[in-house]
Amino acid sequence: MNPFIQTITSSEPEQKNRSLSSLCCAVSPKDLFAYCEELEDFRKQTDNLYHRVRATLFLYAVYRFFLMESKFFPSEGEIPIQGHEDLLFRRFDQAISCFRRVMKEKGPNAALISALAESYHHLSFQILLNQVRRSVRASSGNQWMFRV
Repeated sequence: MNPFIQTITSSEPEQKNRSLSSLCCAVSPKDLFAYCEELEDFRKQTDNLYHRVRATLFLYAVYRFFLMESKFFPSEGEIPIQGHEDLLFRRFDQAISCFRRVMKEKGPNAALISALAESYHHLSFQILLNQVRRSVRASSGNQWMFRV
């Protein structure tokens, strides 16, 4: 099983509280990419908010601090304009899909890895923000805030 998913879903404290560094340093960059693919699928499928946010933050940290720092990939590259525009207009899921598609077609490079890290970083906070909005709107005592 994917060690990242196992860490996220485990109820055992020694597994749940493992450091991301210990998980990432034990595998090659190629294996990290494979784990990230599985983690992305898990992130999209899970209904558990905690699991979704933690998976998104794991993806951010792996891309930003482990894959980005790896000398395994070209340090120069291009990012697609559509993905960049999606990122600027806060369409983080679309930006991630665009960057991942280009990475599969042309291979990874530092620019794409950085763009993915940035997208995941913003997406994690967008997920939390949306949950707070739903919670605030669901409380009848807060209805006055939404009157025009």
